[in-house]
Amino acid sequence: MLRTELASANNASPNILRFAPNSLSGLGLRHEMPHDEVLELFNISINVEVIISFYLVSLVVIIISTTMPVLYIISSNPKKVLTSF
Repeated sequence: MLRTELASANNASPNILRFAPNSLSGLGLRHEMPHDEVLELFNISINVEVIISFYLVSLVVIIISTTMPVLYIISSNPKKVLTSF
């Protein structure tokens, strides 16, 4: 019985996106939207600012990840470093 109800609900309007029954519909916030409208709302683009910020963040992560071990090794005693590894 449940299987037929679910199948009929999916076949009733296949072009509508639905949320899980317990997530938002239980709160009265159910919103149905056709696939075409959802695709129109997405704006996926890459511009120069995004590329530059990606490279800057990557560069900062690389610099931090290389300086931390180097500072640790430089600050410690060389004999201690060689015997601990």
